[in-house]
Amino acid sequence: MVLIGVDEARETLIVHSYELGNNYKISFSEFEKFQKNYSEKNKVTYIVVQPGDFEAQIEEVRKRPEPPYPPEGEVVRRSREMVRSLALGISAVHSGNHILAREYFTKATSNEGFEEWLPPVFKIFLLQRLADTLLSLGELNEAQAAVTQALALNHGLTAPFKDWPGYEIELANGVKSEGVSSEPYRIQGDIYYAQGEKEKARDAYETALSINPYNAKAKTGLARVAQ
Repeated sequence: MVLIGVDEARETLIVHSYELGNNYKISFSEFEKFQKNYSEKNKVTYIVVQPGDFEAQIEEVRKRPEPPYPPEGEVVRRSREMVRSLALGISAVHSGNHILAREYFTKATSNEGFEEWLPPVFKIFLLQRLADTLLSLGELNEAQAAVTQALALNHGLTAPFKDWPGYEIELANGVKSEGVSSEPYRIQGDIYYAQGEKEKARDAYETALSINPYNAKAKTGLARVAQ
């Protein structure tokens, strides 16, 4: 998450975030709510980096004409509640509350704007989070249904979508995604493993690693089925 502005009069932060989107406005109180959902083990640390001549640079910035923030696009406006539910679900996962996470993720996927207004990369991110959560709750059939839906959408994830510009996804060490996520295959492997289908699990893990060789959970899964 990158903080790009603060509107103190409205008690609002403006951020760029992979999970929340660009130019996402979040109230001070809502931001605090996200943080409180994290367990002590998973507390987020924020680092502020500033140059040595920070005060001088700030003074130069104050002299400039104040530019407006880039306008929110229609996609951002119409997907706001879904992205908010996604973010709250993720914080619930980090706190270990998978039942609450399922509620948030299901709320987002059930939103009437899900098909039309949520960018594909967020659809995939949401569905794979839902599938992983359902798997954690032992709801294997429901998890399989969610991951199957994710796999059907798993292409062109970095492309622009309506008025949303899209962006590159970095896997690790500067390697860029080809617009496909490895996670649905990794989760599918976990589901197959839980069902006792080790050969299918192996195939799914290998597919995940062919897309992203840095997927640590897929590596762990592959090692597990080899035992």
